[in-house]
Amino acid sequence: MKIFTLLLALFLIAFEAIPEGLADRGKKALAGAIEFIYTAVITIALFAYISAIQPLICTTTPLWVLIIGYVFMRFAVFDLFYNAARGIHLLSTGNTKLSDRILNWIVIEYKVHISLVLLVKFMLFCVGVTLLTKTF
Repeated sequence: MKIFTLLLALFLIAFEAIPEGLADRGKKALAGAIEFIYTAVITIALFAYISAIQPLICTTTPLWVLIIGYVFMRFAVFDLFYNAARGIHLLSTGNTKLSDRILNWIVIEYKVHISLVLLVKFMLFCVGVTLLTKTF
């Protein structure tokens, strides 16, 4: 049951990051195909959920805990998926999204070493996995 929640979070993160990276790399057709699959799966899942056909996703964990776990995992691994799909250095940080600009400002302003950023991302990933797999 909890592994399904964890896999769902990773699916959502990967299928958000990979098409963006492929599109920026110039592979727009492949990005569009992956985005279509993503949209189709999400649409089917939402209709299954509202139709009360949800035996795999019943959970006793409050929704807000799942959302926080997802946000932590997304912050930790989105750039890895994106950078791999785009074909650039895995530890690169963008500069277009607000969260990227804030992270870059903190790193520059406070002279934060990249290893500390990686440690924080790893810790947030671990907390996210824990929140997504723990039953309350």
